[in-house]
Order: sequence, then structure tokens, then C-alpha cells
Amino acid sequence: MTTRVADIFVGLAYLVFSAICCFYLTPNFVAEPLRPEEGATISYALQPELLAYISDGILAILGIVLFTQGLRSHSVSPIDINKTGFLKISTVVVLTYIYIKVLPLVGFLTASPFFYCHLYGHAWHSALEISAGI
Repeated sequence: MTTRVADIFVGLAYLVFSAICCFYLTPNFVAEPLRPEEGATISYALQPELLAYISDGILAILGIVLFTQGLRSHSVSPIDINKTGFLKISTVVVLTYIYIKVLPLVGFLTASPFFYCHLYGHAWHSALEISAGI
């Protein structure tokens, strides 16, 4: 598979995913504490689903950009996935899964420094600064 074809497919996948999020997941699964049909509203307050819609819009824009770059590209270089790159991606996926499972048990302030240190590797001091909010 060439990078051009991969950009087109990934751009379309982003567009489909952002449409699913925007039209199905956000309206049905984002908590809305005050239902407008019950008459309870807050004046000048942002709705809880606003951030989800903003994220969906940004994802759609990035999908469009990636798709159009794939269409305009004339690159025919093949994608080279070696064992080192696959190992790094797998490590991040596994660490993220462990972090999500451990987070409710030990809390954010305890789990986050270890997770960030593993992600940043040799720059562990930067990871500690990020997790501490410095």
C-alpha cells in the first residue's frame, strides 16, 4: 500500500468516525444533566456536549485535510512497517490499556507519572513536570 492510498483511506475513516460521533454517540451518550424538555435550564451556560461536538468538528476537518492531501499527492512510495515501529505502537497501546484499568484503582496523581514516564522514556523529568502540572 502506498502512502497516497493510506492517506485517502485514513482520511475517509476519520470522516466516518467523526460523523458517527457527531450524529450518534454525542447526542445519545454524552450526559446532559439538565434536560430542556423538563424546563430546567441554566442561563449563559455551556452544554456538556459542546466539547464533544468541537472535537468531532476538528476530527472531521483533519479527515478532510488528510483526504485531500492524499488525492493531491503523487507519491508512490510504499509504506514500510518494520518490527521496531510495530513494537513501539503495541507498547503504547498496551500501556494505555493498563493505565485506563489502573486509573480508577490508584487515582490520577499516582498512575499518571508512571504512564507519562514510560511514554517519554529518557525525558522522565519532563513527564513528571507534565503530570504534576508544572
